[in-house]
Amino acid sequence: MVKDLRAKQFVTTFFLLSSFELRRTKSGKEFLLLRLSDRTGSIIGFIWKNPTLMLHILKENSIVKLMGVTRQMSGSLGLDVYRISGAEREEVNLDDYLGVVSEGISYWYGRLIESVREIRDRYCRGLIDSFLGDEAFMSSFKVCPGGVSYHHPYRGGLLEHTVMTMKQAVLISGRLSEIIDRDLLMTGCFLHDIGKIRELTVGLPRDYTTEGRLLGHIFLGLLMLEERLSRMGGFPEDLTLHLRHMILSHHGQPEHGSPIRPLTPEAFVLHLIEGSDAAINHLYLHLRGLEKDQIWSPYDRFLKAELYLKKFKRCEALERRPPFPSNG
Repeated sequence: MVKDLRAKQFVTTFFLLSSFELRRTKSGKEFLLLRLSDRTGSIIGFIWKNPTLMLHILKENSIVKLMGVTRQMSGSLGLDVYRISGAEREEVNLDDYLGVVSEGISYWYGRLIESVREIRDRYCRGLIDSFLGDEAFMSSFKVCPGGVSYHHPYRGGLLEHTVMTMKQAVLISGRLSEIIDRDLLMTGCFLHDIGKIRELTVGLPRDYTTEGRLLGHIFLGLLMLEERLSRMGGFPEDLTLHLRHMILSHHGQPEHGSPIRPLTPEAFVLHLIEGSDAAINHLYLHLRGLEKDQIWSPYDRFLKAELYLKKFKRCEALERRPPFPSNG
């Protein structure tokens, strides 16, 4: 496992290959950069021999068997890979590589129920309760990842992402109650990514379903909403219109997958908070497990940067005092 690795160690082991990309050294030599992980952590791998050939053989989000040697690099371990191939299903325990949301699925399900209880509108609450009471839906929703590689790519990731956006919705709508309908925003937060349970596979290799590739989670989410509403009599048309728009627009721009831009206050806020939660989660996943004295993070293709990690030197703590001098 990653936690057991030491520098200058020859290993033959299994990892989840989450992504890879072709790079060049400063001298122009090509190599393949691998992002490898298991339930204990992550490590960067390097393929120096025939990287272009391997680029077309390897598959993202698959379990690989590899042979290599570790080396110390800029405060963290790297792994020079000499041989690599796809692992057979019977060779590995998937629980070692899938990953599960921190604190566990039961914890986040409890927080979801807490959030839903804050909704007062009977139509919004009734709609969400109809999903919560659907055993088949919830069995998939609770374990579905939030994505394949970018954000929340682990069991329970969708659940965590949904809860975090709903919690942000409460804070923002409380501050902006004159312009934001809290119940509408929270309902949109719950619904915006429900299509992912039909877009993404739950096991490994983590990938898109055929339905997900052809339709995408935005359209699938809208379809699921329509199917649900068709079984609920008397649901308000204006609320239906708002919820449809929030699902369709939550990615913000056509180039990011949304067929329409957010055109209501609640849709605009949903787009901002769900996007920021996804980005912050990716930042966390990129930085976790790095050495405490590491000054720069590895380059990240989504962040498009290496991040400076050295903290400022803290002064002694001040005594407790008012933040500003009193006028008296």
